[in-house]
Amino acid sequence: MYEFFLLLLLLYFSYSDIRTREVDDRLVYASFVLGLLLNIHRMEYVAVNIFITGVMSLLLYIAGIFAMGDVWILLIISAFVPETVNGMPVSIISLVLGSLITLVMGIGRVVLSRLDEYLKGFIQYTLPVSGFFSLNVLVGIISTFFIDTYILRAVGYLLLVFTLFTKTLHTLFITSLLFVVYTLLFTLKHINDLFTREKEPEEGDVPAVVVDKEGNIHPFNVITAVKILKGEIKPVHNISADGLSKEDVKRLKDIGIKTLPVKETLPFIPFITAGYILYLLWKNILPFLSFL
Repeated sequence: MYEFFLLLLLLYFSYSDIRTREVDDRLVYASFVLGLLLNIHRMEYVAVNIFITGVMSLLLYIAGIFAMGDVWILLIISAFVPETVNGMPVSIISLVLGSLITLVMGIGRVVLSRLDEYLKGFIQYTLPVSGFFSLNVLVGIISTFFIDTYILRAVGYLLLVFTLFTKTLHTLFITSLLFVVYTLLFTLKHINDLFTREKEPEEGDVPAVVVDKEGNIHPFNVITAVKILKGEIKPVHNISADGLSKEDVKRLKDIGIKTLPVKETLPFIPFITAGYILYLLWKNILPFLSFL
């Protein structure tokens, strides 16, 4: 019962996130406390789930992937649903499934925006590598026709069919693997062009770069993050997914930053909700269908 009440809350938070890119802090805190009270008799499980979820989501927040609202949504799921699946909290399952949905949508958007280039590259780089017929299959086809004995020829045909079957499966596997690798590399190459744009910094924008106090611009990557932790780079602005504050915008303008590459962020709470819905379907609908 708690699971479906939680679903209603998540749907409301998703609607708010899509419409205003914000969630009501008071309702978020109240929902978290309510989840704790409803499962107070299982507090040991809730505490473990909250700890695991909190550590992972805070790391994502520090990395600039999550906003604080996303962190709280996962904590609310942990409070309401303390169960685990093979040791994994439902909150993390919802995050993983939601991330997969986001990944598929992002890849689809990149591919469709550059479909001609994508198809041309796929044909050029992957199909010749996979090659439908290998040399030994071709040799088998030719040699079979030069066998005079019907029995040997029949055996040759059987071996040829088996070879073609196995080679086809092998080729399909290689082609599928190349397709996945090529699609991911193509997406990584072009995703920044599609999801970032140069503009004058405003409150709420999420920069795609890091600007230090001297006005130097650094790429937003792991190396920069390590340098920030070491104190070698001192950002002049907030680098989390919460975006720029009014003070950040003022400081950027004071050091002469007129425009900045800004990420086109997506509201992530709806994707977490979609992941939670998939979990509910897997838990409640699939066993019922298998029983029928």
